[in-house]
Amino acid sequence: MQATLRFVSHLVFDLVMSSRALFGIARTALRQPCQCRTFGTSSLALEPKKPSIKSIGELRKLMPGTSMIKAREALLASRAASSPDDDDVNAALRWLEEDRRKSGAKKAEKVAGRSVREGVVAVSVLSDGLPTPLEASNKSQLKPEAVMAGIGATSSAQGSLVEVNCETDFVARNEVFGQLVRDIAHTAALFPTLAAASGSATSSSAEASIVDIPVEELLAFPLLPSSPEAAATAGAPKTVAAAIIDTVSRLGEKISIARACAVQGPAVPSPSAPRRSETGRSEGSSILHLASAFAHGGSSTASTSKAHTAPGYVLTTGRVASLLLTRIASPTLPATLAASGKEVPPTIQDSARALVRSLARQTAGMNTKSIRDASASASASASAGEGETGEPSEALYSQPFMMLLPTAAPSPESNAQPVQQVLRDWAASKGLEAASANDDGGVVVEVVGMQRWEMGETAQPEEDKGEGFAEEVKRAAGLA
Repeated sequence: MQATLRFVSHLVFDLVMSSRALFGIARTALRQPCQCRTFGTSSLALEPKKPSIKSIGELRKLMPGTSMIKAREALLASRAASSPDDDDVNAALRWLEEDRRKSGAKKAEKVAGRSVREGVVAVSVLSDGLPTPLEASNKSQLKPEAVMAGIGATSSAQGSLVEVNCETDFVARNEVFGQLVRDIAHTAALFPTLAAASGSATSSSAEASIVDIPVEELLAFPLLPSSPEAAATAGAPKTVAAAIIDTVSRLGEKISIARACAVQGPAVPSPSAPRRSETGRSEGSSILHLASAFAHGGSSTASTSKAHTAPGYVLTTGRVASLLLTRIASPTLPATLAASGKEVPPTIQDSARALVRSLARQTAGMNTKSIRDASASASASASAGEGETGEPSEALYSQPFMMLLPTAAPSPESNAQPVQQVLRDWAASKGLEAASANDDGGVVVEVVGMQRWEMGETAQPEEDKGEGFAEEVKRAAGLA
């Protein structure tokens, strides 16, 4: 009992002493001035309002590939001083374009010394040059007002072939890079016409042909978007070079145009060529130049606009591509084209379009180097379809027409016959006669221009950097 009382008394004493100590600390603290930080509503009011999710989403839609952080930064940086809490999407878009231009120029300078051995070859055919039955007729069924407005006027052939390189295959399959390439191909197809209109054309010819486009001139030319969707996201007008720099800022790789060519119309139209006149009348032409293109080996993710539904329109990319210009000349051609509107499909327009597309497929699919065989045994090889080594000929006319589409085939045996023979048979099956006999017996259908490009075939070979580190280790270990 006494031990219990002593324990309780000691416990009470300890509690009293502890309370006194805490009371002394508290009294000392109260006597000293307060150094605690206080928060008020004024500091919170100085922070700007965060951009809305709607503005961020709209900005990212206008500028695809923009991250949410970058979009937020652009909206904050582009706000007016008079309204620091209001989002201005158009101002933010201009801020992003300027930021990409600056960062793209820095990245382009940084990667300028790198080699580019990947990329794609793109082809574009905006108009194949083939008139519809309405365009080929004498327009008697059209009102004079419609004829004067140019309705029924035939568009000349417009097409291009470009090679755009990058550093890695990963970027070559990227949709941002793919859209840039398609826009460049679309611009190159219009380059000869627009350059001639502006007086900056570098060359001209009395006949339609495929001409090379100087890369320097193409880079300085305004970029023309290939689709309404691309135009909606293109932002402010820019040159091809500026568009490449913008893409470099987004992808971080060097991008360059290796080469480009396009279909160029005749400098001076033929007197019988279809064109608008003061009366608006045109009886058609006995000569047509048709453009065709084909590419294979491209990415399955590549997409094109659904807005283009014109017959003969082509805009695609691949590892191998071809661009051809085919000439059809016959005094009976205008009447045959005009009468095709009364035919049961396939019409001569359908067959002609399938024929020139088959020529482009054949050129790209085979190892085609020329149109005709320049050797002395050209006639023999044309009938055999093989070169001197037994391999398929590298001349288009001497190859068996294996890529011929059924709509264009004049007979079931046409796929096994040489291309040149099939062209003659096709003209005869359509009732097209030659204007005059010549050494070949009269040529109605003739390929007058051909380009076949493979990606990277013009790249400089890599320099031999000598023995690498792995080879040195193998040699030192006696394994080399």
